[in-house]
Amino acid sequence: MEKKRLVKRQTTDDRRVRLVELTSKGRELISTTFAQHAAAMEKATTLSKEERLRLLELLKNLGKGAEHKHKR
Repeated sequence: MEKKRLVKRQTTDDRRVRLVELTSKGRELISTTFAQHAAAMEKATTLSKEERLRLLELLKNLGKGAEHKHKR
C-alpha cells in the first residue's frame, strides 16, 4: 500500500509503534470503494429502511451489552 502511495508511515520515538496514515489517494480509493460497497449492500437487502434502522439499533445495543458484561 505504501508503494502504491495509498498510505504513508509516520515516525515516532517508540520503535514498537507503527503509525500509518491514509494519503489523499488512499482516502479517495476508500471513499469510492465504500460507496460502491454501500450501493451493493443496499441493492442486496430485502429489509425496508425502517427495518434496517431498527436492526442497526439492536446491533448497537447488543454490542453495548457485550461490552458492559465484559467489563465486569
